[in-house]
Amino acid sequence: MANSAATILSKLPESLYSIISSKVFDFNKIAFMNEIENGQIYKRKFARYILLKLDYLNSGNTQKWNTPSKISIEHVLPQNPSQISQWKKDFTDEQHAHWLNRLGNLVLISRTKNISLSNLDFVDKKRKYFDSNMDVFPNSLKVIQNNVWDLNTLESNHNRVVQLIKNHYQI
Repeated sequence: MANSAATILSKLPESLYSIISSKVFDFNKIAFMNEIENGQIYKRKFARYILLKLDYLNSGNTQKWNTPSKISIEHVLPQNPSQISQWKKDFTDEQHAHWLNRLGNLVLISRTKNISLSNLDFVDKKRKYFDSNMDVFPNSLKVIQNNVWDLNTLESNHNRVVQLIKNHYQI
């Protein structure tokens, strides 16, 4: 005989019941999704969680995944590109500001960021960061499969990862 949720909750100790029934676990999926889809999430408390969730969703759940001890969030389109870089040719200042800290431009890497490398053009960054000694971050692997990282690629990646999150949370 199955117990209803109310019956189960009524049998919990009062202190535990007050925690579970409090509003601390309320989650407005639509507002959260809107922030992920349209907001600047870098340096937000949930950014690392969402990026780890994307790696989980991209992994296919077929193997055990051990999270590396050092994880950094990397901007694919860098924060401070050189004035003579391909980045400046591919992105206007307005596009750079709009996309820099959004979900589609962020990936996890398994070591502390090297600031001198992070501003390299995409082809060089990809080679330096990802061609050797990279732990498996499935979402990052999808990003480095691209030959270029221009506005169309970034928008496409952003739409892809947002849709993964929406599907996961059934939004």
